Amino acid sequence: MADIDLELDALEEARAAVAGEAGRVPGLGDRLGSAPAPDLGTLDAAPAVADAITALTRAVVADLEAAGRRLDEAERALDAAIRRVQQADAAGAAVLASAGG
Repeated sequence: MADIDLELDALEEARAAVAGEAGRVPGLGDRLGSAPAPDLGTLDAAPAVADAITALTRAVVADLEAAGRRLDEAERALDAAIRRVQQADAAGAAVLASAGG
């Protein structure tokens, strides 16, 4: 059953990578949220540009947080897949053992 071991290793590597990104991605927006507003001087459009930058920053932070949640979901799905493969492997081994093979 070496093939199954290799597949489980690949699934576990993917799960670990996704879990790492799930923890990292939402934090990427922290710097954006704490950045000071740009000084646009006395330009007539300065308030509108500052508001647009603020709205964009909020949208990017929200998207990064949503990406983190999606990565969490992907990590849980990969974990479930690993458990199901292990269960199927154990069930198959039990059948073979009871059949004398």
